[in-house]
Amino acid sequence: MRCKWMVLGIVVLAVTLWITGCGRYMDRLAYREYMGVLTPVDQEEENPQKTITDDGEILFEQERLEIGLRPMTDEELNRQFPSATAQGRNPYTFGDTKWFRYDEVPQRFTVFRLTVKNYQYPKVFIDPTDVQLISDNGRVYHSLTREQLYVYFRTFATGGRSADGAGERFGNEYHDWQERMSILRRTRFAPEFIFSGQERDGFLVFEPLHGDVSNITVNVPEVQVRFDYRDVPIETLAVTARFHRDTGRLYPDGELKLTYEVR
Repeated sequence: MRCKWMVLGIVVLAVTLWITGCGRYMDRLAYREYMGVLTPVDQEEENPQKTITDDGEILFEQERLEIGLRPMTDEELNRQFPSATAQGRNPYTFGDTKWFRYDEVPQRFTVFRLTVKNYQYPKVFIDPTDVQLISDNGRVYHSLTREQLYVYFRTFATGGRSADGAGERFGNEYHDWQERMSILRRTRFAPEFIFSGQERDGFLVFEPLHGDVSNITVNVPEVQVRFDYRDVPIETLAVTARFHRDTGRLYPDGELKLTYEVR
């Protein structure tokens, strides 16, 4: 009988150790992707036409034409629109809405501020939909158009009619939708001429970057600076800016293992 209990105890101990080991192993598998804040790549300073400012903007200068690109954090975007954020109407972020699994706020978009100061040419034109984010591992992100954002936010506006009044929205949902679209209209970079002596800035909106993206190039392929009598561009500039961020794995016990580290 004593031998039987000893064998049972050994089996229980072995099962306990196995379960504990599996639990620890599963904890190692239950990581989530960690993604830091985008910052300029230091090598950009080696280009005589580019300057990195204190707030993380890469500034391209062509005589008296300046074009700046700066990544925006969710915290900055929330501070820009405090009332809309508090009411859940900030179109660029999820405000304070957290994922129930991770108890943190997910990223809605990747947002850049594009600034243009034209004191060189009679007029300058940039089509924001031409701008791309190109990652070193081959991913390409296109600047989202007004139509794409319209459809995206329309899905949050419930209600409406399906026959003679298809697409109509009423009540609070309609008001939230209109408020988001109003902020987008005011703050996105507009595809308009920037005449001599004018300055303009606005946001470029992209899908969130994937977790495996550490290095990106912001590509503005066609800055139109000279035009013929029909306003057809005859001279253009290409502007690029390099940014990177920490990426890695964050485990349930709080351990962070970086796969790429900004230095």
